[in-house]
Amino acid sequence: MRGLIAHAVRSILPERFLKIRYFDISWLSRLDGPGHRVVLFLQGCNLCCPWCHSPHSQAAESPILFFASRCLNCGRCEQICLHGVHEISETGHVLHRERCVRCGKCIDACPVSNRKRMSGALALPTRDVAVSDLWTLLYPQLDLVRDIGGLTVSGGEALLQSQALRGLLRLCREHGIHTALETSGALPRRHFTDVAGLVDCWLFGLRPTPAYSPVGADRIADNLRFLGGTGSRVIVRMPVVAGVTDHVESLERVAATMHASGAHEIQLLPFHGGTPHYYDALGSSCSIGDTSIPDAKHLGEIRDFFQRGGLHASVLQ
Repeated sequence: MRGLIAHAVRSILPERFLKIRYFDISWLSRLDGPGHRVVLFLQGCNLCCPWCHSPHSQAAESPILFFASRCLNCGRCEQICLHGVHEISETGHVLHRERCVRCGKCIDACPVSNRKRMSGALALPTRDVAVSDLWTLLYPQLDLVRDIGGLTVSGGEALLQSQALRGLLRLCREHGIHTALETSGALPRRHFTDVAGLVDCWLFGLRPTPAYSPVGADRIADNLRFLGGTGSRVIVRMPVVAGVTDHVESLERVAATMHASGAHEIQLLPFHGGTPHYYDALGSSCSIGDTSIPDAKHLGEIRDFFQRGGLHASVLQ
């Protein structure tokens, strides 16, 4: 019954007043679409890629993040928390995350943390706002970059929020802002048709590897073909994780999928040493280690492989 009520409300409310959930904004990037981009990272993902750079984006709401190097060990979080999440002793600061109710009182008490930023010791990055309010926040910077870039919506998986996202993309279209959208391609077609006419450039992730088959993998090639027929620019993006995604059979599968869909641009995204940062903040560990960081020579060889196949390939670094 609750789901039916929510659906009825969504059908009545204008798209721009629907809620959208995000966890971060990058105000100026040159690695996430054509030109200079404002990048909005939406919360929630249907996949669990072992090389994920933002593991806190996967759940519907981010768990509490703790950056130990920024902690003063002052004890204020321990004193304010009613659920015993924080335990500070001579050996350091331990979090009992399973007790956390996400009230944020510890963040308010922390002298180096702020609910609106992730620059302190503690953070709850997920924000749930109306699309119209988010637009008010984004537009001044989008107006500055309108002639040299635009808005990129990433994730998580941005298309999980396709209805609210449509409202944001429509506002961009009304104000002449170029839009790019990053997706894994592994969702049902309806998520793509919700927004297809409002996206100028698709950043489409391809990651075939014997080590990992994502949920919805059977949909990916068909969705790529669909986007190839929309008239929008499509750029394939492939994570290069040495020993994981760089097997010859994986590269050949990516190239074959691109040729079959009519896609001809591919950007290689090398796994890098900063990836464990958010795993540490979540109190977990990244299953992909430093040995998976590809060197420049190997990246060049992969780029050359795709170029020999008639594809336009580049390395993003």
